[in-house]
Amino acid sequence: YLAGLFVFVRENPPPRALLLPCGAILCGLILLAWLAELTAFIACGRGSLGFAYISTQMDGTAMSFLARRFAFTFQNPNTLGSFYVLPVAMVLSGLAPRARHFTLRQWLLCLLGLGLCLLPLVHSFSKHAVLTGAVMLGFLADACRPRWPRLSRWSWLLIIAVGLICTATVLWVVFPLKPQWPVINTTSGMYMIHQNIYAKMATHTPRGFLIGHSPAEIARLYPQLADHNAIRNTLEHYNAVAVLDSFAAFMDPHQEYLNILSLFGAGALAAMIAFWISSGVKATTMARYFLLALAFCCLWDDLLSKRWLWLAAAILLQNNSDDKNEMPPAATTLPEA
Repeated sequence: YLAGLFVFVRENPPPRALLLPCGAILCGLILLAWLAELTAFIACGRGSLGFAYISTQMDGTAMSFLARRFAFTFQNPNTLGSFYVLPVAMVLSGLAPRARHFTLRQWLLCLLGLGLCLLPLVHSFSKHAVLTGAVMLGFLADACRPRWPRLSRWSWLLIIAVGLICTATVLWVVFPLKPQWPVINTTSGMYMIHQNIYAKMATHTPRGFLIGHSPAEIARLYPQLADHNAIRNTLEHYNAVAVLDSFAAFMDPHQEYLNILSLFGAGALAAMIAFWISSGVKATTMARYFLLALAFCCLWDDLLSKRWLWLAAAILLQNNSDDKNEMPPAATTLPEA
């Protein structure tokens, strides 16, 4: 179903003149909801209009700032974090053909609009924000290439840097920081509880590694491979020992690579990776940066079931770039006869 949706939209893309206003309306609605939620919070203390995700789990920890996060109409702010790239991709795809010819006034208005769009996303505190940031960076890099070619050529390194920092917060608890090396708290992070179990599951038997497991097999193997002491040690840092039993009974992997590997095996994982790499070979700068960010985000969540990501990918991949983008190394195009 998702493959069909992707191919249909990529081969029959909406007109760019339609993408821009539709994306702007979506971004505007999210921004208005964030402003309303902010107003309610200032006026009523911890009051909420239903657009915020409020949790007491992080109270008293080094991550108390995560107690209130903007989620729009989604139940999870991380869902908003992955969804947000769709309206932004629509807006920037509509603007891209004209961006290199913007006047100074148009650039100021554009940058102001992008800055306003980031406010709700920043308040979601979602690592998936790197998707939206990557598309914005690709848009700016492509528009600035004639004036600052070297800066544009290496701008993708910023995605790598942010992706590695976000990955560190998945691998380890990170906060609170310590005065001695390695400074960060290197206790295994919460997501690593599931990911370690699924990694063991994927290599449990040769058959499972090659062709995966049924959902029933995964549900049976998960508690057998769970280490209660290691789970307790991690959850103590998140003030979440009360949910130890649920973490030891069954959780999704929160990592797309392990999700595919555990369900469908190594062949399916290789096919998925090959598909995305081949899609980016002749893609635009925005599309390549999006795919690079998506590769990182799949380390933190099982994302490829999200329809909006396939729509965003189809919109960004609808046209190939005429120039050779910054990402190394791209395929060589032979001159026309």
